[in-house]
Amino acid sequence: FTMLWSLLLLIPGIVKACAYSQAMYILRDEPGIKATEALKRSQEMMKGHKMEMFILDLSFIGWDLLTMLTLGLVGVFYANPYQFCTGAELYRVLKNQ
Repeated sequence: FTMLWSLLLLIPGIVKACAYSQAMYILRDEPGIKATEALKRSQEMMKGHKMEMFILDLSFIGWDLLTMLTLGLVGVFYANPYQFCTGAELYRVLKNQ
């Protein structure tokens, strides 16, 4: 769905990527629901928090550049787990609100 939104323009694609960012965690938390339901719940959860998610993603640009410079080694051993744990913590905070 994010790619389809990105076909329109870059900005709607970024907005929808932020809106759908929690779907993976929702599916992991509740494995019995459908993917489309997880996307809907993610959109509801991210209402009013998309800018925070965008800024959080921007904060990892340095790690992404370092990962590219080291041919993925920093990403495998440090940056990717750090990003995923940060995303999981954001999910936990949003879920408790």
